[in-house]
Amino acid sequence: MALPASRTPEAGRAGNRVKLSLLDLPLRPDQLVELIPRPLREQAERLRQTFPEDSL
Repeated sequence: MALPASRTPEAGRAGNRVKLSLLDLPLRPDQLVELIPRPLREQAERLRQTFPEDSL
């Protein structure tokens, strides 16, 4: 799997360095959840309990 990368002018002068963002790295689903603010995660959990998928 290749990671997307971008060259910056500074990287061209510094040799073959490539600047990667943390957002370019693959994340597991449990890591992605941690990026959502806690109040939104708690609200989503309450909604899931109120409206289970089976009732849709």
